[in-house]
Amino acid sequence: MELKISILLLFVLFTISWIYYKQYLTLKYRYKFYELRDNFRNSVISGRIDKRDWTFDYLDNCMSKIINNLTVANLWSIILISLHHKNDKSLEAFKKHLNIGIVNNKEFQNFYNDFQRLIARYLIQKHILTFMVFVICSTPIFSSLMLMKNIKIKVKDFIEYLR
Repeated sequence: MELKISILLLFVLFTISWIYYKQYLTLKYRYKFYELRDNFRNSVISGRIDKRDWTFDYLDNCMSKIINNLTVANLWSIILISLHHKNDKSLEAFKKHLNIGIVNNKEFQNFYNDFQRLIARYLIQKHILTFMVFVICSTPIFSSLMLMKNIKIKVKDFIEYLR
């Protein structure tokens, strides 16, 4: 009975810790996104970026949306959205147009790279438990597959030896 209560308490403690960790993480990264956005806007103020450029408007708008929706941003929604729009020709045309706008300005390139790195770090840290479970669960499977492959190779060598 005491063991069950201890396990239950550990589970409750872990769940509460995980909830607070995600809240802390969201707040931490919200401020990092604010800092990145402020640096990007300072590029406009200093004249390194033309504020009338549509690429600036788009990237600034994306940053504001990410900041406002950081709590609901997750790996699963990104995977679903990318699968849903996999064959969208208009999106492909827009990506090409956006890449042209980003490539033409070093400030856009730097901001876009920092923006992508920050999103990736946030998602990895937010889903670290998922990644750990995946690695733990998939390691025996991959090990078994590699073992089967080695056995198959050895059986093949043995058959060749018998011939």
